[in-house]
Formats: sequence, structure tokens, C-alpha cells
Amino acid sequence: MIYADEQRSFDEYFTLYSTDKDGFVAKYGVDIMAVKGNPSTLELLFLFGEPLGLLAYIDWRGEENCGEIEEFIEGRTGRSISWRNSAVIRRTVTEESQRNGKFILKL
Repeated sequence: MIYADEQRSFDEYFTLYSTDKDGFVAKYGVDIMAVKGNPSTLELLFLFGEPLGLLAYIDWRGEENCGEIEEFIEGRTGRSISWRNSAVIRRTVTEESQRNGKFILKL
């Protein structure tokens, strides 16, 4: 479950966004509709978790060294992760396509 330790707070956050956009803007102090238009559920997950330090956004268009993304994530999380699929993805995705910003979503 995402934000298991913050489930109640997230439920309130998401419910308020879904039912009362003006109240949401007033409570959270940012007019996300002005900034993001109509944010997706994924963007709302990020907007909730990022200020609390519960997640981080990685914009990694075109890594310089193979494995750089994995090393960065392991360094941030402080744990070793099994990257079972990344070798397969790297072999099947052209180098040019790995630099277009969509590659990270598959890793």
C-alpha cells in the first residue's frame, strides 16, 4: 500500500481534492490546478508524498553511465535492489530511445 503510515492523511487529502477543489487549495496552500491544470492521480500521489520526504522524483533523461539510475536509487534508499529486468530492458531498447525520458518509466 502506498503511504501505509500516512494512509489516513492521504485519504483526507485525496477525498478533499476529489470533492472540494477550492477547499483543497485553501487547506494545502497551493493552487495545483493553476500550476498543473487537472493533475492525474499519479501527480497527486507525488504532490502528497514529496513534501513529506516519502518519495522522490527522478528526471533522468540520458544517463551517462550504464547503471547510473540504479546506483542513484540504491543510494537514496540505502538498500540493495535486485534489478532483474533492467538488463533485459537495456538490451531491447535502443541507446537513442534510452535518452528520450520514457526509458526510466520502464526501469
